[in-house]
Amino acid sequence: MYGISEWYGFLNKSHILQINRLFERAFKYRYVKSVYNLEQCLHDYDDNLFTKATHGNYAMHHLLPSPTDVYWTLAALVKRLDYTSIHHAYIKT
Repeated sequence: MYGISEWYGFLNKSHILQINRLFERAFKYRYVKSVYNLEQCLHDYDDNLFTKATHGNYAMHHLLPSPTDVYWTLAALVKRLDYTSIHHAYIKT
């Protein structure tokens, strides 16, 4: 299911039901050993891709920021926040 993360958002509920019924018929006629669900396929694909991307031997791993960079970027962002101005803006609305 190549690219499921990209095209899943363009599907209507009726499309998702049609694909799930196709999976059910494939199970009924014994083309597959278990019933698949499109949402479960999406979840499994995303988990698998994330696991691969976070390991050093993945082809695109070098594009990810190092964990220490992310930590320091978030820490600097939190230090710059002025909580009183956020609080006042929230109260005014």
